Amino acid sequence: MKAVVMPLRGALAPARQLGAGRLLRALLPALLRGKPIQISRHTLLSLWQQYGQREAVIAGDERVSFAEFADRAVRLANVLHDHGLGAGDSMALLTGNNALWFEAMAATTLLGMKMPLINWHLNDTETAACIRLSGARALLVSDLFLGKIEPALRNSLPLILVAGDNSDGLPTLDAALAGAGTSLPDGEIGFSPKLFSGGTTGTPKFIELDRGKLRRRQSSGLAPGKTTLLRLVWQLLSVPALLQLDRIRDPHSHNLRSLVCSPLYHAGGQAAAFPIFLGGTIVTMEKFSPQEFLRLIEKERINWTFVAPTMLERVLALPEAERRRYNLSSMRVLICSAAPCPANVKRDINALFRRQGNSDDVFHEFYGSSESGPVTVLVPQDYADHPQRYHSVGKPRGGDCRVFDTAMQRWAEPGQTGKILLRSPAVYALAYGGKSEAEMRKHFVEVDGELWYDDGLAGYLDGDGYLFITGRDKEMLIVGGVNIYPNEIEFVLKQHPGILDAAVVGIPAGDLGEVPAAVVSWRSNVAKDDEAKLIEFCKAKGLYGFKLPRRIIITDDLPRDGAGKLRKTEIRSNYGLID
Repeated sequence: MKAVVMPLRGALAPARQLGAGRLLRALLPALLRGKPIQISRHTLLSLWQQYGQREAVIAGDERVSFAEFADRAVRLANVLHDHGLGAGDSMALLTGNNALWFEAMAATTLLGMKMPLINWHLNDTETAACIRLSGARALLVSDLFLGKIEPALRNSLPLILVAGDNSDGLPTLDAALAGAGTSLPDGEIGFSPKLFSGGTTGTPKFIELDRGKLRRRQSSGLAPGKTTLLRLVWQLLSVPALLQLDRIRDPHSHNLRSLVCSPLYHAGGQAAAFPIFLGGTIVTMEKFSPQEFLRLIEKERINWTFVAPTMLERVLALPEAERRRYNLSSMRVLICSAAPCPANVKRDINALFRRQGNSDDVFHEFYGSSESGPVTVLVPQDYADHPQRYHSVGKPRGGDCRVFDTAMQRWAEPGQTGKILLRSPAVYALAYGGKSEAEMRKHFVEVDGELWYDDGLAGYLDGDGYLFITGRDKEMLIVGGVNIYPNEIEFVLKQHPGILDAAVVGIPAGDLGEVPAAVVSWRSNVAKDDEAKLIEFCKAKGLYGFKLPRRIIITDDLPRDGAGKLRKTEIRSNYGLID
């Protein structure tokens, strides 16, 4: 029964959140537009306009109403349209977590354009490479990042708009909007943010969805047929209901109130940004701070957010008095992803929110990739009576997930560790900008004549179908012929009361090949242990033999990217862990 109820509830979630009356008032005038694609775009704009003075985006001291948000989005759509840009064209965006991001997203969505999201942490050369790779014909950039735009790139783009006062002679966004039209121009509709993947070892890959590739892969027999694809779409529809998108409403503003605390150029940021399509109020953090995270939840009555595990670890590392300062009763769904989250962190964050006013567990989790979307989902009902599932990332609910035994070239049995393979509607239409089909095939594994997407992770499914991630293939250590996954050691180290963060890498070790070494960051309010005591702690927690780190280096901080993932290449280099 759930296989029918949850997808149906998920499909109806947007309508329930918007309200039937408001949706009808937006839909009826839009029906005069005739074609479905025009009905959709005019309905969306009408919904935003109907919210009037309800707050759309709160960014620091800036509080933007839906009326202002919709007006600026339409004006920007006119600016782009007047420069000959429309459906299928790209406008790259280089800005932080702010109201501008949402206005640009709305304008490009209402035109059916693409909006490649440029990582503001990249250097000048990488920034230029990503913009070119995306095929952008325009660029909207905050003046804060204007220095990253090389002269050659400036000369190659037909349109550059600068948001802010320091435009360096380029056209400013405010001047362009001041003279722009206020009626929605002709266009199409399509969710415009486009992501980049990877980038830790080279230029990030630009992710696109190409229906032509889906058809070609189906005709070759490497993609599943229409029946299976429809089932995968039906599964995906259940995710909004599982994450309570149809139920969450603030008692005062009567809507979702979402906190964006991870970079909006990252896939996780899109989960926190999505509620704006449902009339949700978005509160942005330019940079994550655990104190500010808790303060904003209380002040802005946040009931929905997305976090990376390291953010939760930093919240739990706050002094006890600081954690007790805030009323956290408004939170309903706290979604975690981007990296494996230790089970003790999941338990402790639920305990914190319950102690600070919540009557229910708030921790939700999904596993997937930028390429696949959410595939497995973990909800409180999963672990309420089965605490061992805290160690899992849920079960396949947004797509299919199986584990492959590469040695025997067959599907693994329950409990057997192997390569995690995914399939969802998105992966079969997946294309990387500038990559050939042959290069794309390197990201897939063919099993029984069908392609499955390989995210590079290892793990196992239990007898109930819950997925347990053991580590990343490329980070796996082979110590004397034994496979060791750093995650297991890192999770143990982070249980030490003095350790805030941990990274485990391999170091050369003669006939053993390599052995694990750890670099840990220390909490400032805890006296430091020496290396020998830390190794004894690992033994007491059950690590033994080849799993014991042979070196433990203590430092102040560990480098992580905007998505919360450890930059292990940098760690090896910084601490002399390279042969």
